[in-house]
Amino acid sequence: MQIIRIFRGPLGLLFIAHIIASWGDRMWWFAGGIFMKDLAGFSYHSLLFVGIYTFMVSGTVLTFGAVLGRWIDNTPRLRAVQIILILQNSLLIFSCITVVVMFKEWDFIVKTWNGILLRTLQAFVIVTASFSQLASTGTQIIIQKDWIIVICDGDMDLLATFNSILRTIDLTAQVLAPLTVSLVISHGSSLYTAGMIGIWNLLSMIVEYYIFYKIYTKIPKLREQKRKMQHIDSCSEKYAEHDVCPTDEKRKICCDCFYAFFYDWKFYFSHTVRFAGFGLALLYMTVLGFDSITTAFGDTQISTDVVAACQGAAAVMGVLGSISFPQIRKSIQQESIALIGLSLEVISLVLCVVSVWAPGSPFDANSLSTFSDPFEDTGEAILDPEAETKVVGDPTAMICLFAGIIVSRYGLWLTDITITQVMQERIEENKRGAVNGVQDSLNMAMDMIKSVLVVVFPRPEQFGLLIILSFCSVCSGLISYGIFHCQIQRLLKVSKVEESTTSQQAIAAN
Repeated sequence: MQIIRIFRGPLGLLFIAHIIASWGDRMWWFAGGIFMKDLAGFSYHSLLFVGIYTFMVSGTVLTFGAVLGRWIDNTPRLRAVQIILILQNSLLIFSCITVVVMFKEWDFIVKTWNGILLRTLQAFVIVTASFSQLASTGTQIIIQKDWIIVICDGDMDLLATFNSILRTIDLTAQVLAPLTVSLVISHGSSLYTAGMIGIWNLLSMIVEYYIFYKIYTKIPKLREQKRKMQHIDSCSEKYAEHDVCPTDEKRKICCDCFYAFFYDWKFYFSHTVRFAGFGLALLYMTVLGFDSITTAFGDTQISTDVVAACQGAAAVMGVLGSISFPQIRKSIQQESIALIGLSLEVISLVLCVVSVWAPGSPFDANSLSTFSDPFEDTGEAILDPEAETKVVGDPTAMICLFAGIIVSRYGLWLTDITITQVMQERIEENKRGAVNGVQDSLNMAMDMIKSVLVVVFPRPEQFGLLIILSFCSVCSGLISYGIFHCQIQRLLKVSKVEESTTSQQAIAAN
């Protein structure tokens, strides 16, 4: 009955909007890495431009994530949705149009201005896609970190169910969207795929805004102003909370945004969720997931259809982790669930480490000792982006790699949804945007480190090193969350002692 109640009214509309948004995001998430590899302009067997693309995406969110979160905190909810939706979809549409032009006019673009036009268009695609991802991060903060908390109105069990359904929708899209993209690429072309994604984003922008407007009008609490601290006009630190407003004239000379940026980061690292959030961030410093980099690497070793199928299988495992969360939460302390999930993920990823030395692995330790400029002109002809070249060999290594990633998704998504709920419950309403903005920036900082490593080691035969470093990062995430878990257990024990003492004093007084 609870599920039926959830799907009726505004909550059902929000699920529809999330389905539309997730489908578009997952199509680009899968296709983007393939586009970057195909349009690199010099070699199929280099992940250089995929690394640059993911580095730019991470750098954009890292730089502007906290600022975006604070802006969301200070902007009326409906207006924030309007601006974010327009930016997110329009920028990705421009990126798709550019990709279509590049595929259609490849020979002309390559020969024009000695390749300068090619690099210019590549840069434009990367920049527009990166800022579109930043806007997408804003949408997630607005909907998943603010609106659903207001709609659930303090019902933590309903919030857990809601989080589970949202993750299930996202992971289901992760199964079906890549398969759709793979079919279009295999039976059509990458050109048609880019066009399809662009059209989808144009239509979804209109539909999503209509749905969010309907939800906004049906939930009165969404129209209420967020709690804000009142500052005097001469306050020099309006970005911060304090008992008495400071009026330092020298501080007024500098930009408030500069101080606000560091204030938000300082607030984040003083919050009780800091170690849980940092543990989550460390899970982004990994190629052991079906992101653009791993998708592009897999595409050099096996067929695109197989990569898409593996990605779908991983999403199914993620769905199992997501839908099991509300049930596990009823029998196990919530903070302990992520500890279990991370432990399961680490155990599963051992198989990926084994794949580095398994038969058929392209890993070559000697390639790590010789650095070559990835932009160096080798004298080879620029490959046609529609050409298809695969490395065929013993599949044992790829089976181990993808099997480890697929099985680990259960623990990963169980961890993700648990930490998400912990942060939803423990972060103050007027700080949700800022803290989650810093969290997204921290996530992208780790993702950016990964991208730098891919740029430095872009060849498939060097991918084994990235696997080992990724495994170490996930283990570090487990340690960080373990610290948070110990802190929470200590606070609970102190709380129980205080309650027991208070109860005994009350009995003695009577």
